[in-house]
Amino acid sequence: MHRPSGPLLSLCRRVRWRTRARSAIERGVLAGLLGGGVALVVLVLVRLRVLEAGALGPALGAAAATVGLAVLSGLLRRVSDLQAAQRLDRAAGLHDRLGSAIAFGARPEPTPMEEAAIRDAEAHVGRADPRAAAPLVWPRRGWALLAVAALGVGAWLMVVPVGPAEGRGLSPLHFPRPPARQRVTLAPEDRRELAEEAVRLAEQAAAIEDPEVRSWVAELNELVRALQEGRITPEEAHARIARLSRARDEWSEKVGEGMQELASRAREAAEAVRRPHRTTSPLLEALRAEQWAAAARAMRELREKTERGDLSGGEARAVQRDLAALARGLESERQARERKAKRERDRLKKKEAEAKDRFGRRDRDRLAKAERELERLRREEQGAGEARRQLERLQRELDRAAQDLARRQQGDPDQQPSAEQMRRAEDIMRRLGELTAGQRQMRVARGRLIDLEEMMRRAGQQVGQGKDGQGKDGQGEGGQDEGGQDEGGQRERFLVRAGGDEPGGKKGQGKNGQQPETRRGDDVTLLSPGRSKAGGVKGGPGQGAQGPPVPGQGPGSARLGAAADGIGEGHDPRVLGERTEQQAAGVEDQVRGSEGAGPSQSRVIRSAASRGFATQSWRAVHQDYSQVVEQALERQEIPAGQRRYVRRYFDLIRPR
Repeated sequence: MHRPSGPLLSLCRRVRWRTRARSAIERGVLAGLLGGGVALVVLVLVRLRVLEAGALGPALGAAAATVGLAVLSGLLRRVSDLQAAQRLDRAAGLHDRLGSAIAFGARPEPTPMEEAAIRDAEAHVGRADPRAAAPLVWPRRGWALLAVAALGVGAWLMVVPVGPAEGRGLSPLHFPRPPARQRVTLAPEDRRELAEEAVRLAEQAAAIEDPEVRSWVAELNELVRALQEGRITPEEAHARIARLSRARDEWSEKVGEGMQELASRAREAAEAVRRPHRTTSPLLEALRAEQWAAAARAMRELREKTERGDLSGGEARAVQRDLAALARGLESERQARERKAKRERDRLKKKEAEAKDRFGRRDRDRLAKAERELERLRREEQGAGEARRQLERLQRELDRAAQDLARRQQGDPDQQPSAEQMRRAEDIMRRLGELTAGQRQMRVARGRLIDLEEMMRRAGQQVGQGKDGQGKDGQGEGGQDEGGQDEGGQRERFLVRAGGDEPGGKKGQGKNGQQPETRRGDDVTLLSPGRSKAGGVKGGPGQGAQGPPVPGQGPGSARLGAAADGIGEGHDPRVLGERTEQQAAGVEDQVRGSEGAGPSQSRVIRSAASRGFATQSWRAVHQDYSQVVEQALERQEIPAGQRRYVRRYFDLIRPR
């Protein structure tokens, strides 16, 4: 019996040792990376004096113990001779000779063929290399461990400033506070306007049925409240405005523009129905008034009558005629082309089925052209907005309902009433009403976004003016120049402008070198920077109890005081030239009055009640100006900075 010899087993033992050593290195590096990271965090906290210095020792001990256990587990890893022989076979390309020899030698009684395989493996032992089978290379996470070690050295050498010593202890380390977030600062009138707008948006959001539009209006309301309460930064406000604008554009692209055009088409289709029956009159009147919600209610009433069977034969024929006429009026140009292409395709397919041999090349070209036209029209339908697709669906449902009613009248007992088509038409009308209201809300909200951007622009200008209001040398409102005159205060600029000074004139002087003055009865009070109304010196910054003489006091000012006898009396002595005499010649005349009661304004309209009683209930007669103002702004191209005044005007004239 032949067993594996010593050289083969010696190679296997070397491979087993090298495999355990490599496993121990990999596990030790991984454990050192984890333990070193924890120790690094503890070291940084100790350096920052968040933890006591005694916490570093246990952390380092735990890291070292973790590394030792990981290395020990790698050294104790079990590697069999068969696994070592397989590694040698793969490294030397021996095609499992050594592994087969180890496996055959472990059997109690190997066969002659197995013994021959063992001898063949021993003959190729010289080709095996343990270093290639189990190489000791740089560990996979070695660079990360070196980086952690470098960070640990840097943290150990880090110097942290220490607060002043108090007795034998150290004061706590004071970290600098983060800079305060700049809030949006709005004017008081803008805040009041935003508060009113928030209440109005909340009411509108409660009345909106479209969930997307309701969510959009709610987000806009949250932005308005955040601006009104001052709990948002300018960057966040601009980001929210941009996000709302993108959401509005996406919604408009999905729904499609031209809701007014679609409503006008429905109105024209309803007006084209001649002599409508009283059963369909409410539906047609609602469409003429472009009221989709009222049209949906009228369609529901018509459906309920159809389901209950309340319509007689004549009424059913009249309803079928009116619905068919309404469907023809609602048919779009694309639907007309599609209907024509379908009719041509069906005709050609029928001809192809009936006369296969006589279906020539020209007919095949026509059939292919009809198929291409239908495919193009289907792509056009998919690319259209939701509103146009809904209107085309409404036309198809009304047409099917009319056809079902017609088949029912022709005596088809299996034909059920067209209540399902009417139900779908009712849902479509309700959805069109939601889209119309949503588009109206979005149009109004677009103006609100423009107003918010304008408010943000004004708030930014106010912040910039507040920073520029200080002097070049850090002086504020009370700073003075070499001549003692005030340079930076808003009160002084107001006094100068109120006095009618020219932009190039000297501050604090009038046209003739006099100070601005206020008249009250016979008194003349000169107001200048640093003086009170009684004429005394205030003693402002940089001035004592006795200030310099006020420019403008003298004979000229005394003459002004003497000429001013009172309010509405006297004149300005500085007026040049003689007065101009009136050139028109008057003619005296006398008008005689007439005695009597005068003409009466009451009239009796005898034909007022000739048409019977009123058929409509009372309703609000004032117009909703929200749409009028938006249309006016778009038509007249009002600048963005002036739009808020136009909207404010229409809001003020709204009946309360």
